[in-house]
Amino acid sequence: SMSLSDIRASVLQKLVEHHSSPKCTLEVPVAELRYTASSCAATSNVGGSCRQTLASIVSDLQSGILQPSQLVLNVVEFHGKLRSLNNELLWCLKQFARRSADEGVPSFEVKASVLVWPLGTGVLYDGQEIYEVFLAANTSTNNGWSVRITDRACLQSALYPASSTHQAKDDEGEESEEESDKEKAESGLA
Repeated sequence: SMSLSDIRASVLQKLVEHHSSPKCTLEVPVAELRYTASSCAATSNVGGSCRQTLASIVSDLQSGILQPSQLVLNVVEFHGKLRSLNNELLWCLKQFARRSADEGVPSFEVKASVLVWPLGTGVLYDGQEIYEVFLAANTSTNNGWSVRITDRACLQSALYPASSTHQAKDDEGEESEEESDKEKAESGLA
């Protein structure tokens, strides 16, 4: 039987683990991830490199130059949903999943590597309390279903360099406001 001091030490250790930065990544279907922001930039950093357009990141994913597991997303669990603090990279992964689905790959098979941060006090993310980062980032008005790309012209020209008049809803920078019931059921979000 455990002594009272052993029990206290065990409880303290569990509290420290719960209120510390994540140690390992988890693989999560992209379809299960939500955005925190209502909008995001048309460029992002990948692996500490210089900024790239989101279109070039999606292209690199499609060509296999970049693997989804290389785009590690920082997420928090809020109201039972994993919400990304890296909205630009999540947008890229969702576009890649959509295009993969068009080629016959079920959406639940496209997975993201995530670090799940505890949403509590005393946990620092880039030097700031994680809950403060989340509260500042959580501007979504549709429960994280979609995000708007702020510089659509940049994204449009990168996706369609030969034709500035080509418009495709999936690629112009905004996902549909509501997923169909069938899409939600297929992605496990219903």
